[in-house]
Amino acid sequence: MATFRGNPAGIAEIGRTEAMQRAMGVFAEKVRIVAEAIAPVDTGQYAFDVSTPPGEEGGFEVSTGVRDGKAYGRVTNRSSNNGYCYAEALEFGNSQMAAQRPLGRALDAVKGTP
Repeated sequence: MATFRGNPAGIAEIGRTEAMQRAMGVFAEKVRIVAEAIAPVDTGQYAFDVSTPPGEEGGFEVSTGVRDGKAYGRVTNRSSNNGYCYAEALEFGNSQMAAQRPLGRALDAVKGTP
């Protein structure tokens, strides 16, 4: 019977490749799409303002890269109102609103999909 012995250095190398970064980006893009679909909409700035340049208010943004030797895909929301981070309040709640977790629920929905 054959035995598999993983090579930690080889596995780590795979985790840093451009292909792995692309795969993480594809996964993050799926999360972004679901998050936009389930996000609460009042003004629309939180969910749909993806036309704004990076660093400005509104919309979801997907980024990829390598951190701590591993590829990652990240979905963030840039919405704020006069310095108040509306995205953080929606995700985690505060004294005025319960947590709605649009990004967390989107991630949960995408986990396990091909």
